[in-house]
Amino acid sequence: ADQFTGSFEHIFASSGTFYLVVDGLEGECGDFTLTSFLHGTTTDVLLPSGSGSRLSLAAAPNPTNGDVRFSGTLPASGNALGRLTVHDAAGRLIASFDVAATAGHFQVAWNGRDSEGATAPAGIYFARLTLEGQSVSRRIVLAK
Repeated sequence: ADQFTGSFEHIFASSGTFYLVVDGLEGECGDFTLTSFLHGTTTDVLLPSGSGSRLSLAAAPNPTNGDVRFSGTLPASGNALGRLTVHDAAGRLIASFDVAATAGHFQVAWNGRDSEGATAPAGIYFARLTLEGQSVSRRIVLAK
């Protein structure tokens, strides 16, 4: 299999708003890891409404020691309703949420607890957003 390993470094000459975009069709690029070191204030930016027809899912902070904020886009605006599930590394369902999009964007908070209110132990978790046969997943590290 083809594998690419690369790196880059860029020091911005002034403060301002800068974007790093990693884009590829699902299944086109395979798994990848992006590691970065950012100094200063950073802000997640959602894509403008109508900028694409794919699901997107972000989790912050990640790693976390408790609360996680999930955000992203659903391809349809209006009455789109997706499902966000959180599973442990063994595949057990820990929490689930209905996700309603407003103008294609959504935000959901997970308090690091399972569906019965017990605090989830430290470990690796997987969040999965599904809507009409499409899905996207993110790995979450819960550290205590």
